Amino acid sequence: MRFIIDLAYLLAGLAFSPVLFYRMAAHQRYRAGWGQRFGNVARKDPKKRCIWLHAVSMGEVNAAKTLVAEIEKRYPDHEIVVSTTTDTGYAQADKLFGRKWTVFYFPFDVSWIIRKAFDRIEPSLCLLMELEVWPNFLFTAHRLRVPVVVLNGRISDRSFTRYRKIKPLTRTF
Repeated sequence: MRFIIDLAYLLAGLAFSPVLFYRMAAHQRYRAGWGQRFGNVARKDPKKRCIWLHAVSMGEVNAAKTLVAEIEKRYPDHEIVVSTTTDTGYAQADKLFGRKWTVFYFPFDVSWIIRKAFDRIEPSLCLLMELEVWPNFLFTAHRLRVPVVVLNGRISDRSFTRYRKIKPLTRTF
């Protein structure tokens, strides 16, 4: 199943690559964090246990501020790493958490890239600020027995029905 997902990502990437390369050439923001999107992430303190918090954009990052403060109080022996998808989310996360914690762009959801990120981060827990279905991320967390908690997720009846139609893909989550 992962092969099919990776193949779909590859085909979509090839189809979209001319647009992406144009945007990268024309705009600095499309070049930001490119290495991180390929799983090149370094933690600040690899000796500590790690909590991976994913907040897609600036709104989720702002919502995570209180949560991160509470995690710091309750789990001072843990490192927090914060990933985002958007450039505004990254800028806000870096502003709020960057001095103390690792902030990075969420890796592409390709099996070997996600596995590389998990190997480098070694999370003991993953927190998702919103319900986002990244199949390879969820499969990898499941295989490595890393719990994933969705903190502010909701799923409509319509989406639930759609997910049931692709049950083999959604079994682990």
